[in-house]
Amino acid sequence: MFAKVQQVRLNYCKFNQKMLRVELYSGLSGAVSAGDINPGQFGRRLILPYSFIRGPKYMFELYQDCMSIVRQYGKPDYFIAFTCNPDCEKITSALMNNKKLTGRPDLIVRVFVIKFREFIDDICVKHVLGRPKVYAYTIEFQKLGFPHAHILVILTEEDKPRDPSDYDKFVCAEISNPSTSPKLYKIVKRCMMWSIKETASCMRDGKCSKQFLKAFAKFTNKDKDSYPVYKRTAKVCGFELDNRWVVSYNLTFLLKFNAHIYVEISSRVKAVKYLYKYLKGHDRVIVEFHAGESSASS
Repeated sequence: MFAKVQQVRLNYCKFNQKMLRVELYSGLSGAVSAGDINPGQFGRRLILPYSFIRGPKYMFELYQDCMSIVRQYGKPDYFIAFTCNPDCEKITSALMNNKKLTGRPDLIVRVFVIKFREFIDDICVKHVLGRPKVYAYTIEFQKLGFPHAHILVILTEEDKPRDPSDYDKFVCAEISNPSTSPKLYKIVKRCMMWSIKETASCMRDGKCSKQFLKAFAKFTNKDKDSYPVYKRTAKVCGFELDNRWVVSYNLTFLLKFNAHIYVEISSRVKAVKYLYKYLKGHDRVIVEFHAGESSASS
């Protein structure tokens, strides 16, 4: 049904190009005045307007709005990735007749929205990370169809994390002790460990683009670019991987939602660009039909 709705929207853009091309002309005139006069770099055969959700113009407008907020209130203090847990009891208990999760996107999205609203309530009402002034988020879908949200939070001046001692109050990057915190230990082991494979999408020239595995650190501090370096000690009991593979997290969120929730102290405005200018796009499938000796691909 979503594909049908999306096709109707695209058809409207396709059959109303004469009206929509006014945006293109204004964009071209601005580019020429700026000195970018190579016509091969501008324009497309079909123009998607700002009103087309998730289109490039739509996302660029959101990016500009968020940059205006940053200019008014300052850089983000937290970057958070809230991911759907497909093994959530509310999802698995509702599956009937041994159906697979991929066959119930409605169920997955409904549970995710309920948990996401509660997560935002913990940030804005219960002030788990401090008192926020502004927050912004986008929701995307992973290649397997599971939703996840990227969230930016700007706190009040009194609650901003300013030094490594403040970082340790809200962000952790270590495996908990299985004897004293068995529940947290299991969640970290299942949800917050980064594993690198040669075929992983994060690999670039044989190295992980996310800088894993991390270096050990006795204390939380900052590097030369003011990025946080979280405390990661070498001693880990009863686990095959050490703290260098742990994705940073918040203890309260992890224990409550039992899902992959990445929490990072934000030190740059680049996080805004990641939210609105990093577009994954839609999946593409190549299907082959074989009839005797001939074959065709689409």
